[in-house]
Amino acid sequence: MNTSEASKPRKRHRIPVSCLACRKRKAKCDRGRPHCANCVAKNLIHLCHYEESPWFVQA
Repeated sequence: MNTSEASKPRKRHRIPVSCLACRKRKAKCDRGRPHCANCVAKNLIHLCHYEESPWFVQA
């Protein structure tokens, strides 16, 4: 194994699972559907959206 290959960290392409509002506020999201508990409590239901994973898109 080459030393330059071993020292490079792998890039992770993780899809965020928190809703957009919790991510923006850096708050813990319970991932509730259709709206998480934080957004319901803060009356931010209109901002509670989740990004869809490109691997699970239905045709």
